[in-house]
Amino acid sequence: MTKNTKNVVLEKSYAEYMEGFTDAATGEAKRGFMTVVSELEQRFPDPTSIESEKEKKDFVKLFGEYLRAENILQNYDEFATLKALQQIDLSDPVAVEKFKAEHYVDDEKFAELQTIRLPADRKIQDYRSAYNDIRDWQRREKEAEKKEKSTTDWDDVVFEVDLLKSQEINLDYILGLIFEHNRQNKGKGEMIEEVKRLIRSSLGNRAKEGLVVDFIQQTNLDDLPDKASIIEAFFTFAQREQQREAESIDKRRKSQ
Repeated sequence: MTKNTKNVVLEKSYAEYMEGFTDAATGEAKRGFMTVVSELEQRFPDPTSIESEKEKKDFVKLFGEYLRAENILQNYDEFATLKALQQIDLSDPVAVEKFKAEHYVDDEKFAELQTIRLPADRKIQDYRSAYNDIRDWQRREKEAEKKEKSTTDWDDVVFEVDLLKSQEINLDYILGLIFEHNRQNKGKGEMIEEVKRLIRSSLGNRAKEGLVVDFIQQTNLDDLPDKASIIEAFFTFAQREQQREAESIDKRRKSQ
């Protein structure tokens, strides 16, 4: 045995990460991804209803465990296949056959994949939004020096910011989604709710929520023929709003 043996991380199989395993070195039982998903959905079916500080801490720890497990599984082709399955219409035989061909899945494997249920993208966006909200809240609590009054110890909690950033949705994607929603003739109310959910799940774009919503409300999206046009229109709109805000601040200063 070499001196570096203790530092070697033994890669487990996809099935072990999904279902759980016992660490050979420590004897510690490691929970599988599906167990974490099940607990997440059972304990926190509606993340917007999380109120007490203890609930906030429990949710942050559990969703952090979800993020870490998902991050590992993203290295496996099997997980990519499972995620891709969630995006197809199972009632569409053409889409099903295309999926099977692209992912080299036979009928038996396809039936097996259908038994594994992952949370809907919307639910994960809601979880991410709640996670970000709690992170912001906890940071404000620290800054206000209220931590001493808290009955909950947050010292053992790590917010998985790097993992969130690694899966960050960029603004161009969100603007492209607006274009697609408009092309499908979805009403602006429904579109705004969908976009707000997506923005709130994103660390980097949360501050832009009001600007994006104003853009949707004030723009005739039917005049924009493609995604490139909507991106250009948004940045023109943003520059105009920024200039207007600067002029407003300047006027207030002069009137003081």
